[in-house]
Amino acid sequence: MNLTDNKLTCLIELKRIDLDLERLRRSSESVIQRMVTSLKNQGQLTPLVLAQTDHQPLLIDGFKRYRAAERLSIKELNVVILDRGQSKIKALVYLLNRTGNFSVIEEALLIRELVEVDGLSQVEAAILLERHKAWVNRRLMLIRQLAPEIVADAQLKLIPPGSLSSLARLPVCNQVDFTAAIQRDGLETQEIQQLVDLFVKTNDPGIRQYLLKNPRQTLARVRDQRKAVKTDIPTIVTRLWSLLDALEKGTVSVPETSLKPETRIEIQTALNAIKTNLSRIQSGLLGACHEKVD
Repeated sequence: MNLTDNKLTCLIELKRIDLDLERLRRSSESVIQRMVTSLKNQGQLTPLVLAQTDHQPLLIDGFKRYRAAERLSIKELNVVILDRGQSKIKALVYLLNRTGNFSVIEEALLIRELVEVDGLSQVEAAILLERHKAWVNRRLMLIRQLAPEIVADAQLKLIPPGSLSSLARLPVCNQVDFTAAIQRDGLETQEIQQLVDLFVKTNDPGIRQYLLKNPRQTLARVRDQRKAVKTDIPTIVTRLWSLLDALEKGTVSVPETSLKPETRIEIQTALNAIKTNLSRIQSGLLGACHEKVD
C-alpha cells in the first residue's frame, strides 16, 4: 500500500510550509533547474507530501518541486498531508524516495538524525526504515568519520558518491584538502581510492602536499613504476635462482669442520623453503603470461 493512499490532496501556500527537513535532502542547482523546466512545461504532476505538526505543515517529500515553484513565482501547490509521529515523519523522507532516489550520504544523515537527535537505537532505526541493523550501522559509522565539508559537498554531488568510504579513512583534518583537490582536478572514484592509499601510507608532510597538488601526475608515475616492476619480474626471478644456486654451492664447499651439522641443516632447510616459494612465484608468472596469450 502506498504511504499516501486514502489521503485527499489540497492546495496550500508555499509560505505556510515548514522546510526544516530540507537539510536531509539538499538539491544541486542543476537538479532544481531541471525541475523548473518540467514544472513550467508540464505543470505539477505529483503532490508534495507534508506532515501535520503542532506548527506549520512540514515538508517531507517534494523539496525540488518546492524550490522550482519558488523560481517560477508559483504561490501554491497541491499537497497531501499525513499524520505521523516525529521519527516516523523523518523515516518517510527515506521511505518515499528509497527506489534509487536516495544517496548514501542522505541515508547516513537521516540515520544520524534518528539516532543522535531522536534517541532511537540502531535496531529501532533499522525497523523504522525497513532495513537491516548492519545497513544502519555502516552508514552511521560513515557519517561519523566524515568532515562536515565533505558531507555538504557529497549532498550537492560535488564529489563522487563512491569515494566516501575512501575519504572516511583519512584524518578529518585532511579531508577538506582532499575534496578541494577532487573538485579542482575532477578526480573519479578509483583515482580517489588510489590517492588515499598513497596518502595514508606516508607520514611525510612534503609528500602528502605533493600528492594533493599533483594527484594525476602522482598516479601516472605510480602506474609507470608498477609497470616497470612487472616487466622486470622474470629477470629478477632468474637472478634469484642464480643467487640460490651460488649460495647452495657455497654451503656445500664449506669444510664440515667450519659448520656445525645443525647449522648446515638449518641453512639447507631455509634454501629449500626459498626455492619452493620461488617456484610458486614463477608458476604464477607463467600462468599469467599464458592467460595474456590466450
